[in-house]
Amino acid sequence: MLEFMDMRLKKGLLAALFFLLFSGCSERQPETRPPGSDGMASCKISFVDDSQFTDFSVNEKALSQPLTTPAYKRAYFSMGCFWGSEALMGSAPGVVLTRVGFAGGTLENPSYSAIGDHVETVEVVYDPEQIDYPTLLRHFWTHHNARAKPIFRQYASAVFCSSQEEIDAAKAVREEWQTKGDDKVLTAVLPLNKFYPAAENHQKYYLQQDAKLLQSLPGEEHRLHTVLATKLNAVSGRSGEREILEQTLSELGVDSKAQSVLFKRAIWPEASVER
Repeated sequence: MLEFMDMRLKKGLLAALFFLLFSGCSERQPETRPPGSDGMASCKISFVDDSQFTDFSVNEKALSQPLTTPAYKRAYFSMGCFWGSEALMGSAPGVVLTRVGFAGGTLENPSYSAIGDHVETVEVVYDPEQIDYPTLLRHFWTHHNARAKPIFRQYASAVFCSSQEEIDAAKAVREEWQTKGDDKVLTAVLPLNKFYPAAENHQKYYLQQDAKLLQSLPGEEHRLHTVLATKLNAVSGRSGEREILEQTLSELGVDSKAQSVLFKRAIWPEASVER
């Protein structure tokens, strides 16, 4: 009887030790990333062998992957070469993620070298609490010439809509835009059939040109698909308004000194550099 109780006691002690070891890891883990001033966890991004930059910090929101957030909405725009289009749409406040790809054609599984009858398109993931669809449409029309006939079909101006509500909104804003000039706005408003993402080497194209900045971002597999990457791509592409991008970067935990260096790396025009 005593031997049986002794065995049960040993098993109980081992189970308790096992629980403390493994539950303790999960409880202590957040302490490895101390909270920032906004109460969110922070992450330091370090550069390797770069004389212009040592490191900078961002908050947890900056490294989130918006494709997995149900509350966000998606919109699809075509406005010329998708490298520049992605940076321009990513510069808008409230836009949390962009991806380039193809839409509007009949060819299945198009690619950059075999685009078929598709149009180069940007998928925009946005927070409806920060920016609504009509405002996003106005940002789209503000940042490209929708009255000029494209050299190739793949560079056509188009809005691909996922609902009748979006179609109605796009047509209304298009009419609004038509009154701002004499030449016809050539933007097509079409229902979205399917969006095909382009290969990874086309995603966040301008950010990828700064190899040291790109390699410093955490999470090699997902580093191009975060809120931070979306905004850094706009900075690297010298796209949008600097003041708005600075405000967004501040919300992501990037301090003003780091922002200044990031804009200098992208060689923004001198007129934009001065605050």
